[in-house]
Amino acid sequence: MYAYDVSADSISGSWHLLDASASGQGAADRIDLRLVARDGLLRGTATHRSTGDEMMLASAMFDGSTLRVQMMAPPSRRQADMPWLVMTAIGPRFEGHWRNQDGETVGPKLKMIRAIVS
Repeated sequence: MYAYDVSADSISGSWHLLDASASGQGAADRIDLRLVARDGLLRGTATHRSTGDEMMLASAMFDGSTLRVQMMAPPSRRQADMPWLVMTAIGPRFEGHWRNQDGETVGPKLKMIRAIVS
């Protein structure tokens, strides 16, 4: 299993969240995550690539190999009902799924790749 060096803040930066079968940097309708590791805490935002809508992450945890994030619930939903994105490091990318409050997989398998900054 691939493990990132948490102390080096290697998880910080911009990431594209895509269907696992997508090639390249993916379609414009996907989500980008911006993560910042500082002082032992992980924070971030999720941005919808086509609309530009940005959501704060309510929770983000990373243990060096598994990343778990949950977006802030909109006013019409309870935070406890929001799904978790659970991703495992596979080489330089992550793979995983959204999971509901019961831990069940929701939707297709996803991958998270580092965004290329031009």
